[in-house]
Amino acid sequence: FSRVMGGKQRAYNYIYNISRRMRANFIHRLFQLMLISKNGSAITCECVLLVNNVLKFLAFTVTSLNYVEYLPKSSDSNIYKVFLNTLYIDKMFVFINKPYGLSTQPGEGLNISLVEILNRLYGPVYTVHRLDKHTTGCIFFVRLKSITKCINKLFFTGNLKKRYYAVVNNVFYGSFYFSYNYTIKGNIKDKLCISLHEVVVVHNYDNFTLLLITLVTGRKHQLRSGLSFFGHSIYGDFKYVNNVETSDKQYRLLLHSKDICIPVSNFILKEINVAAKLDYIFCYILFSML
Repeated sequence: FSRVMGGKQRAYNYIYNISRRMRANFIHRLFQLMLISKNGSAITCECVLLVNNVLKFLAFTVTSLNYVEYLPKSSDSNIYKVFLNTLYIDKMFVFINKPYGLSTQPGEGLNISLVEILNRLYGPVYTVHRLDKHTTGCIFFVRLKSITKCINKLFFTGNLKKRYYAVVNNVFYGSFYFSYNYTIKGNIKDKLCISLHEVVVVHNYDNFTLLLITLVTGRKHQLRSGLSFFGHSIYGDFKYVNNVETSDKQYRLLLHSKDICIPVSNFILKEINVAAKLDYIFCYILFSML
């Protein structure tokens, strides 16, 4: 809690002055996620504060707010251990609960990527599984280059199981399978692919539905584009959206990789099943829908 002292001032200026060490974009993120309230109501950074107004800061962790995206590249790898939740690690694999807003692989215009962080923490890792920048949850990397082809084969045959939580616009009921045809653009010719998913309705809200989705086939953006195609775009998905007016008010993507199961094979003697908990902001938005 903080009681405002002094004359009338903007909420952003007040937070900046009392914190002194917070970066501007981090303060704006606090307001965007409605983590600061005045006299019991969430406020924006432009809100005018008066003397004796009481500000409340909702409890949060730097990981849940994705402070990783504001970090500079550092020669000290230990600085990143605070922001990453390593779920499982052995000689062959490392599983991470990926935070929101952190890219899986390096790219132009990106400050830091998950692969770069893991290379510094655990040595070379090889990408066999990817999540979009704004998707959270369980993701794994291979630590032995010799088994990458075997893992890719497990993906191709559907023996490697992945499940996701997704909050979608509109309400529907029951459990079902759905398939979706989509085209992958190629240099020589386009390729037509089929995406298959198993969907279970976990909970219905007023205008949204929480789903548990098992991916039978895996391809970039197929889950997001497939749900949007059927009129149930994921909450906060600006790329594959079917209702712009609704999406404009949804400030983050609610898509979470729940768990991954790698089956027993020639090189894996014991089944590996790793799950990732929902992050704080995902849960906060769900509770606000009740």
